[in-house]
This record gives sequence, structure tokens and C-alpha cells, in this order.
Amino acid sequence: DLSNDEFTPRESNVTLTTNPDWGVGTLRFSVLPSVGLPDDGFDVYLDGVLVADGSNVTGTAGFEEQELELSGGGIHEVTFQYQWNPLNRPAFGEDGPDLIRAVFLDDVYFVSSGPVTL
Repeated sequence: DLSNDEFTPRESNVTLTTNPDWGVGTLRFSVLPSVGLPDDGFDVYLDGVLVADGSNVTGTAGFEEQELELSGGGIHEVTFQYQWNPLNRPAFGEDGPDLIRAVFLDDVYFVSSGPVTL
């Protein structure tokens, strides 16, 4: 829980570092975000570059499958980031019934699109 009485902005990251032997392919994952700016947000970064902005996703019926193409082989870093109060607001408004202020990740896996080194 990143909430705090001072409303200090905070973030939580999960970073996946790929195996250099994986080569070129697709990283697949399922995500269930329930966030909404300006109070909280969710982003995905590939090698430090923002590739998915899920900052206003609420009330989804379930997990959504997502894909990231990993090109060039070698090591990649995929960072999933949840932000609490990213705009440094002094207070939040009322939450809607579908907003739970959380992001759930599941079923993260890599599918090679080329030869695999064993």
C-alpha cells in the first residue's frame, strides 16, 4: 500500500530482465489495472522508454492480454510501474465503485520468433 497521510507521490516497479539467449520475439502478459489519473497511474517501459500508458483504465471485465515486441535480441528490461498520486495532489476525490487503485499482472511469458539458443 503506497498511500500515506501526507499524500507524498510514490511508485512501485516490477522489472523483468530478459535472457540474452532468448533472441527476437514477443513478451506476452495479462494485466488488470484499475487506476485513474490524477490520483494514480500505470505505465509500461521497455528499455527505459514508455511503451504503454494505462493511466485511465477502470472497470475492466477482467484481465486483458498485452504484447510487447522485443527486437534485436540481447538483454531487455521491461518495467511495469504503478504510481500513487503522480501529480502530487493534496487530496483525492471520491472513488467510483470500479476503482480499486491496484494493478494485477499474470501469465507473463516470452514467445520466440526465431531460432532459440540452448
